[in-house]
Amino acid sequence: MAGELSKRHSHSLSPKVEGSQENLGDSLDAENDYSFEGNGLSDSTNFDEDLSEYKKKATIIVEEYFSTNDVLSVASELKEIGMAEYRYYFVKKLVSMAMDRNDKEKEMAAFLLSTLYADVIDPPEVYRGFNKLVASADNLSVDIPDAVDVLAVFVARAIVDDILPPAFLKKQMNLLPDDSKGVKVLRKAEKSYLAAPLHAEVVEKRWGGADNWTAEDVKGRIKDLLK
Repeated sequence: MAGELSKRHSHSLSPKVEGSQENLGDSLDAENDYSFEGNGLSDSTNFDEDLSEYKKKATIIVEEYFSTNDVLSVASELKEIGMAEYRYYFVKKLVSMAMDRNDKEKEMAAFLLSTLYADVIDPPEVYRGFNKLVASADNLSVDIPDAVDVLAVFVARAIVDDILPPAFLKKQMNLLPDDSKGVKVLRKAEKSYLAAPLHAEVVEKRWGGADNWTAEDVKGRIKDLLK
């Protein structure tokens, strides 16, 4: 059943948009902090209302996913509500909610992102979502004592899974204050996880990994769902 779909995603499996990983950071850097919240776009009442509504729906989808582990349901619901330009918020909400939960939910979140990447959530939205997560590391640390380490693993995992380009680390370091927790996250991801021997295997198994289904199985069903 769809609710049982939770097999690890091989880091070489993610479909790639031509040139997306190499040039993604450069194209997004033109947006400063890539923030669609609080910049000129938010002057639109419709934009604020749409984003507010999307945030409510995204939170419900994440909560249901942690209860059901139903990847196909998430893909279907994201497709139904549309508003693809807000999916960066879904990425941010999914990871931030998982950070304060058990390893099972952390693994589920990492797997979901890898599975939905490109087919459901466009690469720029994944990049933007992680940008916002790293930028909010100081705030996340208020309620999550180990936020720096957990978020560092999520960033490292996203790079191992090919849903974030390695250049993400340096680019974000150049945008954040040196004394921020966001920079600590990036340095920890780089030095403690990605530079370690057999780092891909270590990162993939950090939260226990998943079983039963392969990402090929899930992505194949999602493609059928999106037709």
